[in-house]
Amino acid sequence: MALHPFGITSTVFLVLYSIVFICLVAGFAAQRSSFKSRWAFLLFHVVVRLGAQSVGIALDQYGVASSTGLALLKAFITLSAEGYLTLVLCILRQLISWQRRSFGHSWVHGKSDKSYLKLSYKEASQSPEFILDLMLGAANALVIVGGLLPLAMDRDKIVEAWETDAPLIQSSKALRGVGQGIFLAITIFAVTALGHDAFTRSKRVSSKLRTEITILVAACPFIVVRGAFGLAQAVDSMINFAGPYIYSGAYGGSFETSFVIKEAVLATAMEWCTCACLLATAMAAPSKSHQADADSDADVETAVAPSVDGGKSPKG
Repeated sequence: MALHPFGITSTVFLVLYSIVFICLVAGFAAQRSSFKSRWAFLLFHVVVRLGAQSVGIALDQYGVASSTGLALLKAFITLSAEGYLTLVLCILRQLISWQRRSFGHSWVHGKSDKSYLKLSYKEASQSPEFILDLMLGAANALVIVGGLLPLAMDRDKIVEAWETDAPLIQSSKALRGVGQGIFLAITIFAVTALGHDAFTRSKRVSSKLRTEITILVAACPFIVVRGAFGLAQAVDSMINFAGPYIYSGAYGGSFETSFVIKEAVLATAMEWCTCACLLATAMAAPSKSHQADADSDADVETAVAPSVDGGKSPKG
């Protein structure tokens, strides 16, 4: 099976994400992490990206000229959107967890120690985390619908539609652009909060917690670049998976090498680097400190970070 450039990059990142997956599963298997902790969010992100990379390899072989290839393209667009969504959720959960373990509470999570899923709507609506999750859910729907909208057109009309900027294409750009804009705005919010804590509040915490937030801050440029590129893809037909200008030959053939490089470097690599940084925080997580994770009740449940040294962290 000869791979084209898109298949090669998909294979490379499939291997890289597999390494992260093995590390996470090892932590869960050794009971150093909990499925009610922030690490479950990271594991879910990795599983989604593994699915996306696998679909990418198949898409590289089929192209989009066939009905099977078109279905694979739709699946890839959907999984890519879900991958970015879950990564933003991971950043938020890491921020909330760090604030809780450092100061006993998180203003992003809200006043209650309990998950908003266990609160009434009135109580949950007072939690910034709840509002952010609602916004992310809405943005995710907009991105997926906007990304798939052009693919509902007849294949022989899609090139003309993009060239004339037909109403359907305009709607696609608007929906996806708004969704990606929300993603980027929430990403910048999380990055700003992390930066604020790192530079103004971290002196009051242990050296391990300072190291942890330093790693989180190091991940920020990667996820911001990913968000900015996603927004650019929404409005620029030259780098849009649903557009006709990314193919080396006729519409539906193999992807242009230049496009593959942009997608690999500015999207997939940025997500993987962010993911790797989040996993690296396990090295800095105190091995004997309470891990009050974002999605757990801090006063009842426990969430254990996958400690590299094999120690266990009781959660709070």
